[in-house]
Amino acid sequence: MVPLVPVASIALLEAQAAIAFNAFVPHLALFVRQRRYNPWLVSAALLSVPFSIVFFRGALVAGQVQPNGLLLMFVVAPVVMAGSACAALRVGRLLVARSPAR
Repeated sequence: MVPLVPVASIALLEAQAAIAFNAFVPHLALFVRQRRYNPWLVSAALLSVPFSIVFFRGALVAGQVQPNGLLLMFVVAPVVMAGSACAALRVGRLLVARSPAR
């Protein structure tokens, strides 16, 4: 049986990796490319990125994750996000299809 604490710790680290990835890819990258404001840019730059840096540094210092494991989480995060987005779209389409017509 797998202990709950390491699994919960890994899940939390992976969720934070997804948040950090989400801050960089659509929000900050779009700003760099278009050189203009986009929604959630300020929260990505001032909240998500700094918190993620502090969070991952603390996890590394505490020994909860090794550097290679952290890199792996940043590889897995986009896959998890893409899977979640696809699942949410599918559920949304099912709900719309089942809703009564107006």
